[in-house]
Amino acid sequence: MATVYRFWHSHDSLQLVHDGTTLITGEGDNAVVQQFPSEGAAREHLDRILMQRRRSGYRIDAREEALAPGQVELAEIADLVEWDEPARRLSVTFDGQTEARALSPAVIAAAAAKRPICLGVACDPGSPGPAFAAALLASPLPSIKRFIFDTNHQPLARQRDNSIGDLADVFAGLPKLESAFLSGELLLRPCTHATLRELWLLGDPLLPSAMSALGRCRFPALERLGLALCHESGDAPDKPAARALQTLVAPNLRTVDIAGATDIPALLDLLADGSLPGRWTDLYIAGTIGDEDALLATLERHRDVLARLKSLALPLSDELSHEADEKARRLVPSLADCEEFADPFLPTTYEPW
Repeated sequence: MATVYRFWHSHDSLQLVHDGTTLITGEGDNAVVQQFPSEGAAREHLDRILMQRRRSGYRIDAREEALAPGQVELAEIADLVEWDEPARRLSVTFDGQTEARALSPAVIAAAAAKRPICLGVACDPGSPGPAFAAALLASPLPSIKRFIFDTNHQPLARQRDNSIGDLADVFAGLPKLESAFLSGELLLRPCTHATLRELWLLGDPLLPSAMSALGRCRFPALERLGLALCHESGDAPDKPAARALQTLVAPNLRTVDIAGATDIPALLDLLADGSLPGRWTDLYIAGTIGDEDALLATLERHRDVLARLKSLALPLSDELSHEADEKARRLVPSLADCEEFADPFLPTTYEPW
C-alpha cells in the first residue's frame, strides 16, 4: 500500500504519493517521479517536504491507498506517453535519443502494468534502437495485439534511421501480436510468429538483409503483407523482395501490397515466374513502370498465372499511355489502377487500431 498525502492551503492543493523508494509529486501529465536508493532516503526527503509545507500553513491529510496499475510507471514517463483507456491504447513519443534508449524499460514496464491492446511508438526525433527490443525480451507483453512503430507526421525519408532493434526480438516480446505497422531501419533475422495476421514493413530503403531474412520466416497466420521498398533512396530491393515473397512460409497469405518498386515489369516477371503462390488473391504494386512495352510483354507472357488473381493493381494512369492502359486491361481482366484503391501505406491503415 502507498501513502497518499494531500496538501491544502487556501485555493492551492498538491498531491504527493510515497510508495517504498518512490515519491510521485503531482498528478496526471504534471506528475514528477523521484526514485531514491532506499526507502529510508525516500522517507527522509518526504519528511523535509512535510515540515516545509506545515511551516507554510498547509493542512495535510494522509491515507493509505493501493496504487492503480501502472500509476508509478506512467508517472515516470508522463511527458512521453498518452493512455487511451477506452481503446486500451498506449502511445509513446520519444523526444531525445538518450532518453529513448534509457526509458525504454520504463515504457515496457508501463505497458506491462496497463495491459494495452495497442502500443504505438513514434520517434520525434529520438530512436530507442536495440534497447527497445531488449526491454521487450526481458518483459514480454502478451496483451498487445496491435503494434505501431511510425511517426505519422513525418515522411518515410525522415524516418529511415529510426530503429527498435531486431524485429525477431520484438515479435518474440509480443507473443499474441496480430497486426504490425513498422517504419524505419528495420532489422530482421529469420523467425516464427504464430498469431501475426497483418504486417506492413516500410523502409527507405528496406534492407536487402531484412528481405532475405523475411524469406526464411514462418508466419502461419499471416493474411496480408505490405512492403514499402523505398521512398526517396532509389535503392529499392526489388529482387530480394521478390525472392522473399516466394520463400516466406505463410500458407494463409492472401493480399500482398508493394510500394516503391523501381521496375514493376521486372518485379512482376520475377513473381509470376514463380507461378505466384496459388493462395494469393490480391496484388498491389506501386512504383515505376518505365517501359510500357516491357509491362505489356510481361502481362501477356504471364496472363494465365495473373488471371488467378481477384485483383491486380498497378499505377496505370500515372505510367502508361491511354492505348497501353486499354491493352493491359484486355490482357488481364482483373487489372485495376492503384488510384482505385486506398493507399495501404498511410497512417489511415492503423488509425482504427
